[in-house]
Amino acid sequence: MSKRKPRRSREFKKNSQVIDIEEARRQRREKRQKAAKAETRKRAAAQQESAAVSVRKKAKKNRRRLVYAAIILFIIAVIAVSAFNIFSLLHERAELRKEQERLSMIKDRLEQELESVNSPEYIEQQARSHLRLIKPGETLYILPKSSNQETEDSSGTAENTENGQSSTE
Repeated sequence: MSKRKPRRSREFKKNSQVIDIEEARRQRREKRQKAAKAETRKRAAAQQESAAVSVRKKAKKNRRRLVYAAIILFIIAVIAVSAFNIFSLLHERAELRKEQERLSMIKDRLEQELESVNSPEYIEQQARSHLRLIKPGETLYILPKSSNQETEDSSGTAENTENGQSSTE
């Protein structure tokens, strides 16, 4: 248990001193002023410390925000790259399907041609168009090609041979 501070009246009785009231008031005033100055120093020190702490807290908070922003930007970048890859793959898949359809049509045409390769009509047609062979008694006429016919012949020769027509007939 703590000791109680003796009261002034008892203290003065024990000491039997004569008290100068003005001197006592002045001492109390000085004591209060010292206590007030000490309190203001403590408050100022606490404010400086809290200011330093708040500056540190702000810096820490800013670093944390920066890290979070960097993480979010990284995630957005990864998602954007993934989305770009997905769209490019979808586009490539559509192109490959078109190519596949084109190749399957060519394959079907070539299979039909393969079926007719051994037929005598096909052999005769190929001999007439490519080798320029003729039957006995026929006359072969070769006409000079003009620039318009050259482009038509180069693109249309395959069509003529497919339809069973010979360009020499």
